[in-house]
Amino acid sequence: MSEDVTGSQRPLRIVVTGSAGRLGRCLVEALAADGHNVRGYDREPAGEETFVGDLTNYPFVEKVCAGADVVCHLGAIPAYNGDDISMFGTNVRGTFNVFRAVARARVKKILFASSLAILLDAGIGEPPEPEYLPMDERHPGRCQDIYGVSKLFGEELGRAYSQQHGISVICLRPHCIIWKAQEDLTGPLGEGKVAVWDVIEAFRLALNSDIKYGVYNITGKDWSRITSAKAQRELGYEPRW
Repeated sequence: MSEDVTGSQRPLRIVVTGSAGRLGRCLVEALAADGHNVRGYDREPAGEETFVGDLTNYPFVEKVCAGADVVCHLGAIPAYNGDDISMFGTNVRGTFNVFRAVARARVKKILFASSLAILLDAGIGEPPEPEYLPMDERHPGRCQDIYGVSKLFGEELGRAYSQQHGISVICLRPHCIIWKAQEDLTGPLGEGKVAVWDVIEAFRLALNSDIKYGVYNITGKDWSRITSAKAQRELGYEPRW
């Protein structure tokens, strides 16, 4: 059992937005296996404990967040969708709704699924050259699409809400997740890839952290352009693949 964000030893009441997505399903399963009381929120049903609704519907977001200890905000339209208008509405307005609801419901912690799309090339035009390598969390954003911009917005919104409302906000930046079973993973996955099991472990570590606000690159082993040294130092994150 994890120590909760108030310092007591008990199961946490956790809301996972985007619970019908691939990462959302994995995270819900892992947190439930850890003994927590988990309920999902998605536009698509995914199990009995899923609230079905849209992140742009603020009254419903507020209803779902009520009574939670922690919200894991994974809900977003992915980069490959190509619909910038829908992406802006869900990823920007929806993220604002989640943070607003978390503050009003006095939720203690939010874990925000950001993305290394903020730093990595999106294959659009000619991206700006990195100012230095490997890039860490202090490196300026290199966003090339609305998706990256929406994630950078979420990080800065989290900083503001943490400062204004005293919420613990931890932003995790995975990229190009590999969905293989653990027994099928035999070594480092290579540049730009990270195993879903390492991402899940990063969420577990963040859940148990007492950090008030932080942004963390979540990489696999043997990356050269991005470093996760800060996550290793402050969260205890050690990628296995």
